[in-house]
Amino acid sequence: TLGDPVAAVRLGGIYERGEHTARQPSLAENGDLRAARQGHSAGLYSLGMLYAHGADPVSQRPIPAWMLLTLADRTYRAAPERDELLPERHRPSSARAGLSRLKDRMHPSDIAEAERLADAWKPGQPLGL
Repeated sequence: TLGDPVAAVRLGGIYERGEHTARQPSLAENGDLRAARQGHSAGLYSLGMLYAHGADPVSQRPIPAWMLLTLADRTYRAAPERDELLPERHRPSSARAGLSRLKDRMHPSDIAEAERLADAWKPGQPLGL
């Protein structure tokens, strides 16, 4: 089993922010990735935002970011979940705002590729990142 997705996102957030520990973006990425692979909207959103903003050694990756934020938005809209255990910065209800900010930095062909990848992905499959 991949474990509890909310716990994975919370742990990723702790490493991303450096809460009570040194900032460790690669460990944040691992936590978010565990939840995202399960199709959990907060995991998809958190990983997408991590790729949208980039942080050493996790670099900006706009196409995967768009794909993940699109999936987070779709998943959240299909089954809105309100989990108060998630930090505000990791709530998937903000996925559309993340897409809006990312759009100005992307070429339309890159957005089309990211949408194609999002359309093809199903929970449990490798994310192909």
